[in-house]
Order: sequence, then structure tokens, then C-alpha cells
Amino acid sequence: MRKYFSFLLVLYFILVSFGCNTEDKQEVFDVMFSVPESVEVVDQGAKLSFTILFGKSPLLTDTIVMTDSRGAKHECKIVGMASKSFTIELFDGYFPDTYEVGIQRGKEYRLVGKMLLSVQTAGLDLKEGVTVYGTVSCDNKAIAGAVISDGVEVVKTDENGNYQMKSAKKYGYVFISIPEGYEVASDGILPELHKKLLLDEKLPERVDFELHDAGNQDDYTLLVLGDMHLANRTNDRTQFSYFVNDVNEYVSGHPGEKIYGITLGDMTWDLYWYSNCYQFKEYLKDANKINGIDIFHTIGNHDHDMNAAGDFNTILKYTDVIAPDYYSFNIGDIHYVILDNILCTNSGNGDRKYDTMVSAEQLKWLEKDLSFVPKTKTIMVAMHATTGGTSNISKVTSLLSGYKSVHFITGHSHRVSNTDRISYYDHNSGAVCATWWWTGKNTNNAIHIGQDGAPGGYQIFNISGTDLKWQYKATGSPVDYQFRTYDRNSIRLTSDKYLPYAYKDNKNSFDNLAKYWSSASNDNEVYINIWNHDQNWTIEVTENGKRLEASRVTVMDPLHLLSYCTFAYNNSGKAVDPTFKTTGNSHTFKVTATSPTSTLEIKVTDRFGNTYTETMTRPKAFDIETYAR
Repeated sequence: MRKYFSFLLVLYFILVSFGCNTEDKQEVFDVMFSVPESVEVVDQGAKLSFTILFGKSPLLTDTIVMTDSRGAKHECKIVGMASKSFTIELFDGYFPDTYEVGIQRGKEYRLVGKMLLSVQTAGLDLKEGVTVYGTVSCDNKAIAGAVISDGVEVVKTDENGNYQMKSAKKYGYVFISIPEGYEVASDGILPELHKKLLLDEKLPERVDFELHDAGNQDDYTLLVLGDMHLANRTNDRTQFSYFVNDVNEYVSGHPGEKIYGITLGDMTWDLYWYSNCYQFKEYLKDANKINGIDIFHTIGNHDHDMNAAGDFNTILKYTDVIAPDYYSFNIGDIHYVILDNILCTNSGNGDRKYDTMVSAEQLKWLEKDLSFVPKTKTIMVAMHATTGGTSNISKVTSLLSGYKSVHFITGHSHRVSNTDRISYYDHNSGAVCATWWWTGKNTNNAIHIGQDGAPGGYQIFNISGTDLKWQYKATGSPVDYQFRTYDRNSIRLTSDKYLPYAYKDNKNSFDNLAKYWSSASNDNEVYINIWNHDQNWTIEVTENGKRLEASRVTVMDPLHLLSYCTFAYNNSGKAVDPTFKTTGNSHTFKVTATSPTSTLEIKVTDRFGNTYTETMTRPKAFDIETYAR
């Protein structure tokens, strides 16, 4: 404190020696008081005193401003003045945090110092070893049975809304598993469900959670947003703004409905965090243009910091800005679990080593979390990588045994698939970015398509109680756009036609990829790509009133070859990395017509009875203009 006082004394004489530019600034900067490094208060309604230095006291009309670690400013009134000190009344709902303390007079503001504020509770008998405790309330009423976790321990509040936890503070935060019927405050699209721990691991500290009554949550909509890969490249931020507009139009078109969102990871792209100056804060600036909904986040492999060594360190940037890398919450009768199935094994030198699995620590946490969840609930698990690619998925599913129903929603593959695996339903939900935003850039936003031919977009889950219905929504298209048709007679994809400037190796690579579509055809085949298809959909195709039999085929989507691969292979100095090629899919079907000019009536019905139709006039051209959205 003596060193701090000496510093202020020197600073004061410097200010006196050099003066200030204006009389107004002189008036504000003539106030001097000391800010303690840390202070502890009890419960709400506390007052705090500051020592006046050199007789330079504030005015009673001045305001003390406390700025929290997130940048939010909180005004505190001066309620008492003495010759050597003054007293403020802390703002309502103050919480433990490190605050910047400044003084405001009119339009003038000056930062004075920083202060760690810790909050202790009155009348709560802490058990031995407890390091984190607090209350959960809604409108000043205690909430019993709310579940709180630090990522290792899981506890619930008692009848008075109080909880206590023997936490080692490994992750530096605690989070609430938001109870059914409640919501938390939001910072833009982010629900504030986790709070940082500020004190030493052995020191008890209080963390309270304030809930808001969400009303009836029996019926609501969940928007599932797969890989975004925002990196400030390929015109992605402009294209993302079209996606934002699409979501906002959907939300505004459903007034009065409860709508929430979940991302599936890879919101950003760590390869470009530094070179393109685009990280999580930049992502939030773009994503916060989505209006009026809370979006829960899942971490992806590209949201890990591969310049840090080991799994624990790779998540720190994410958890600091976005959310815990695993947590849970409740909306209505559904218990949501967010998992991190990217286990990094990298050395921190930019190597990109990771295993696709759920860590043993998460499994232990999940078992504790589920111990508070009745078996009558439906469980929805969100994680980035697919269930099929998760090496220990059976350990996860064994913990979920016995629940009413279980759904997994994943991203990572940039494909759309729906599979009933008996013990759970598996949704691989597609990608907002489609093919890393390339096809939109290549075609002036005419085509936005993923590797399996599915358009860039998102899943819409309509939820009633524990029942789920879902549809895929292509960005920029109505929700009844559920399939695309191709007239095989019109397709001829060759390097001679589309790659006039390519290197020989690139031409050979493209011809190998597109060989199924390379030669002219008069077989009168029509292909139908139904991206959200599952085994309970039906397909009816008629020609002149006669039904044609549809059969499933596994082929490269020709429109993706046209809108992505022709551009990539034509402009690269060497063959494109094969991971960027289109992939086979199992949601494409073929019928054979009897004439090259007949009109086909196509009717597709999803598992929920929704029908989607197209009158396909043939011949149907195959080019960008025909398929432009």
C-alpha cells in the first residue's frame, strides 16, 4: 500500500506540474482517491468506502463507474462524504469480478484503478473444504433443485436455493444447467450460463445465478447451426450476412414462438485466427446480428487453439469468450448435453493432432449430470464430430441407456444424414458454410452447396414435449425446398470443357472425379438428391401418369463438381487436396424415363407427412444459371 501511495503522490505532482488542457478536465482530474486491490462485501445492499487523497474529494453529484471484465459499466451513487473518505452504494446485482473503477462528471470520465470484488454470504454455514458456493434465484425467489457444476463436480441447490461445492477450480468457472421453465440473461446471442472464478483455488468464493421465468416451454423451435468456418476469407463474412438475414427472417416470421439455437462447432477457423485477424470476438460481432434468440455453442476442432500444447490449453480462448466446452441445460422436457469430442494431443507448435473421442473426465461428469435427470426426459446430445467417427461413442451411449429417447446432433462432415441407430437417432446436420463458402464465392452467390450436394443451411427442429420433428432449411430458399433434380442427358463434365487452363495433373484428377458424368448420355435417367432423406421418406415419380421406380445410387453430386471442383482445379498450380473433393452420398435416387423430352411429376414425402413437389420439364439444362437460387 505504501508503494501504491507513493506512486499516486508522484503521479499527482506530475499532473500538477504539466497541468491539463481545459478547465472541465482540470475539474475532474483534480479528484484523487485510492482504490484497494481487493475488497470483500457481504450479500447485496452493501456500501463501499474509498480514501480521499490530498483533500481532492469528489462531488456528491459525481458518479463512480465500475466496469466489469466483460466491459459492462455499472454506475454507483455517492451516498456519503467525510473529510478523508466517501462512500458509494454498490449497484444492484453486483457480483464477484475484477472491476475498473473510475469517476464520471458530466461527459468527462477518468479511470482511477482496478479492484477485485469478492462477495461473501451472511448466514450460510459453509462446510469444510467448500470453495465455491452461492444461490440460484428468480425474481428474488429461491430456486431449489438447480444443478451447478465446475466441469468436475456436480451439485444441486437446496430448498433455500443455496449450493456448496468442493471445487479444485480446474477450469476457472462454474456453470448452471438451466432448469426447465427458466432462462438466463444473455450477452447478445450468448446465454450467460457460466461465470468465472476469481480467487485462489483454496479460497471460498460466492457465485450466484439469477434466472428469468421463461414461461411455458412445451412447444418451441430449435435451430441447429452446423459448421460456419468464418475466417475473413472467400467472401465468407458477406455470405454469412445472407445466412444471418435468413435466420432473422425465419424468426420474425414466427412471432410469439419460442426459438433457440445450437451451434455444432467450427464457428471459426484456427488456421486463420492470426493471419486474418478473425477469432471469437470477431465471430460474435458477426453472429450477434442474429436477432432475438439465445444460441448455445458447441466447440469444434477448429475452435481449439493448436498453438497451445495439450487439450486443456487449447480450449482456453474458447471458454474465455464463448462457453464451457461441455455443459448441459434444459428446455421444456428435453435435457441438452453439449460435449467436446475433440481430444487434442498436439505439442503446441502448430501441429494439428487430436483424437475424436469424449474424454474420461467428461464421461465422469456426464454420469453425475445425468444422475439428476429423470428417465422420462428426452436427451439431445450435441457434439462436433460425428458419432461414427467418435472412437468411444459406446461409452457415451451406455450412460444414456433407459431414457425416453436420445438424439445426437453433429457436424464436422459438412454433410446431411439421418439414421435411426435403434438406441439413438443420429443427425449429421449439414454446414452453414457448405463447402467452406467457396461455391458462393465462385458463382457470385448463385450456388451455395456442400460436398454431398446439400445446400448450405441449417436444421429446424419443432419440439412439442418430448416429440421432435425436423426439416432442413437451405439458406436463401423456402423451407419446402428439399430436393434437387438432374437430367442426365444434359450433363457432360470433362476437363476439356470446363478446365481449359488447368495443369495436366489437375485435368486428370478432375476427370477421375467426374468420370460418372463425363460422357454424353441418352439413357433418359433423372437423378434426385434429397438431402434430408431417411428411411421413412417416400418418393413418387410419374411420367404421363405412369409411376417410375426410384432406386438409390451413390454418386458424386454433379452440381458440386461444377460449382466447386471446376473452379478449384482450373486455378490451382497443382492438384487440389483430395479432402476437398465431393464425396459419395446415399441420399440420391435415380429413375429412368421413356423419353428425353417427357415431363416428370415428382413428389417426395418426409417422415412427418410433409410433401414437396416439382414438375420437371425436360430436357433440363445443366449449368449455374439453371440452379441459381
